[in-house]
Amino acid sequence: MSAPSLLDVCAQVCAPGGDLVVTFANWSHVDFVINWLVGIRQLGVTSFVVVALDERSLRFFSRLGVPCALWHDPSSPEQAVYSEEARFGTLGFRAICNEKPRLVLCLLSAGYNVLWTDSDIVWLR
Repeated sequence: MSAPSLLDVCAQVCAPGGDLVVTFANWSHVDFVINWLVGIRQLGVTSFVVVALDERSLRFFSRLGVPCALWHDPSSPEQAVYSEEARFGTLGFRAICNEKPRLVLCLLSAGYNVLWTDSDIVWLR
């Protein structure tokens, strides 16, 4: 699957300089992201991106029409230990936690105002 780059997807939902909400997904947390999407859409938030940390999540959310991009940073030592099954407390989970600030820095450097939120956060008005 040829996936658009993260910056290309971000540009489709928000121009640089705008506010962008970002959450992360791997296959073991898809249910959290689905719940997060329901809440954020009910609030009318449209400038958001789901960052997939594995191909399976990317395919799933892309099929649903969710603005989604695969995060791949070959310079990151953490990239090698990602897996679809990176559950809480595992080495893969810790690697993902270490990678999130790197991705946010990438978006900040591209000019976006980034609100990073984990997918187990419920948004209310």
